[in-house]
Amino acid sequence: EYGFSGFTPGTGTTVFANTNSYTLNNLTEGADYDIYIYYDCGNDGVITNELPATISVHIPYGEVHTVPTTGSQTITTCGATILDPGGYSDYGQNCSGTLTIQPNSAGCVVELSGSYYIDYWDGDYIAVYDGATTSGTELFNSNYSTTYESGSFNVVSTTGPLTIYFYSSSYSYSYYSGMELEAHCVGGCSCGGSPYGVMVNGSV
Repeated sequence: EYGFSGFTPGTGTTVFANTNSYTLNNLTEGADYDIYIYYDCGNDGVITNELPATISVHIPYGEVHTVPTTGSQTITTCGATILDPGGYSDYGQNCSGTLTIQPNSAGCVVELSGSYYIDYWDGDYIAVYDGATTSGTELFNSNYSTTYESGSFNVVSTTGPLTIYFYSSSYSYSYYSGMELEAHCVGGCSCGGSPYGVMVNGSV
């Protein structure tokens, strides 16, 4: 039985499996699920008194990309999950990587949002820049966040792409999960929003 995280057992979606693996289809991207597994050891259809196992899973949004440990990389997308160099594991020491996200639809700009948990006290930080390089306007820097090692943010490009820089020092501890962000496209008719950066000149 499965459902969105926190659902009451007995109200979720129930499926039956008699194989070693089973695939759940049509799950919602970006959502968290609880899964209850009930064992029918007697194969008699009676599971009331048998202990359920509980699993919590997270369905990533769109494509999944990681910031490189070092160097730079560019992706083109309008729907992706962006992770630190450690992926879904804790990140390591000596990271210094850059990821540029280009929108894949004309007239759109990239919006980036999500949360992070980093070793702020040993100098680790995340920075996001407007544009395709780190020379663009800095839109976010976790060093200046009032929540220090953990928090969330939302930034929108004014030029189209966004660039993420992830840094960890040689003193970083290994129990920090890093970041998980979602990249969307906004602005422009093809993105379902109004255009960005429109300038009107004239006189009355």
